Amino acid sequence: MNNYYQILGVTSNATSAQIKKAFRAKAKLLHPDVNKAENAHEAFVLLTEAYEFLINTAGTYTNTAKQKQQQAQRRAAYKKEWEQKEREKARAKAQEYARMKYEAYIKSDVYKTTEAINVVVDFIGLIFIVFLIIGLPVFTYIEHGNIALIISGIVLLPTSPLWFRFIVRTLSTGKLRSFYIKKEATLKSKTITFVVLFILNWVLFFNVVLNTLVNIYVILGLYLLTFTIALFLSKRYKSHFTRVYYKFLLAPGIVNLFFCINYWVSFNQHEQQHWYTYKMGSPVFKEIVIDNNKFDQYIGMRFFLIDEELKDGSQINFTLADGLFGLKTVHNVEFNSTH
Repeated sequence: MNNYYQILGVTSNATSAQIKKAFRAKAKLLHPDVNKAENAHEAFVLLTEAYEFLINTAGTYTNTAKQKQQQAQRRAAYKKEWEQKEREKARAKAQEYARMKYEAYIKSDVYKTTEAINVVVDFIGLIFIVFLIIGLPVFTYIEHGNIALIISGIVLLPTSPLWFRFIVRTLSTGKLRSFYIKKEATLKSKTITFVVLFILNWVLFFNVVLNTLVNIYVILGLYLLTFTIALFLSKRYKSHFTRVYYKFLLAPGIVNLFFCINYWVSFNQHEQQHWYTYKMGSPVFKEIVIDNNKFDQYIGMRFFLIDEELKDGSQINFTLADGLFGLKTVHNVEFNSTH
C-alpha cells in the first residue's frame, strides 16, 4: 500500500479529494496518448491501479478516521462549553448566596440540606457509639455472662480516647439540641424527604402490595404505567428534584396508596390452611411450594424470610380478607408443625 501512496505522490493520511486531485494531475502526464515513452502504458495502468485501490480502501479509512476525529473534537468542544456554563451557573449561585443576608441564607435549600445531613449523621453516630459501649455489652452479657463483659472491656478501653472525645465534642457543640431545634429544617430537606419517601415506598411494597392477591406482572404493569405518565408530566418542570420526585416517588406512591386503601379497609376475614414444602432458595429468602401449586402466581405468599418455624413446619395458615376494591389481602401468616 505504501507503494500506491508513492505512485500517486500522496501521504498515508490523504483524503479522497487529495487522492483524486493527485490522480488527475499524474494521469494527464502518463496517459499513453500524451506520453510517448515506452513504459507509458504500464505506468498509466499502475497509476490507475493505485488510484482505484486507494479510493476504495485507504481513502474510505482515512475519511472514517477523519470523521471520528472531527466527532471527538466536537464532543470535546461541547464538553468544554458545558463545563464552562456549569462553572458560570455555580459561580452565579455562589454569588447569589453571598449577597443573601444570613437569615435568608440559612433558609435556602443548599444550607438546609447540608446542615440537616450533618446533624443527622452526627446524631446517628452518637446513637451508634452509645449502643456499642452500653447496649452491646448488656446484650452479650445476657447471652454469654461475665466473659462478655471482660471481652467488651478489652475492646472498649483501648479505644476510649476516640469515642469519648466524639461524645464530648458532639454534646458540647449542642448537636442534640441542634437536632431538636432544626428538626423542621431536617424534615423539609429535599435529600431527607427523598430518602424517607423512597424507603417508605419499599416498605409498603413488601408489606402491603406483595400481600395482595394480584399477579406480580399486573403489579409491575401498574408501576410501569404510572412511571410513564409521571415521565411525561415531569417534562414540564425545570427542577431536577421535581422530575425525580414525580418519576421515582410519586408514581410508585400512587400505586402503593391504592393497595394500602384496599388493604386497610378490608372485611370478612377468614383463614385458609395448606400443606407446603420449602426450597433452600437464597441465604435470606426461602420459597415455599403450597399444595397443588396454589397461589403460585402470588410471590408474596410464597417467599418468606428464613425462619426456624418455616423449616420445622409443614402447614401454613393464611388469614385472608376481602379488600375495599375487591382484591383479597393477606393479614397474617402462621407456620404449624405436625411433628
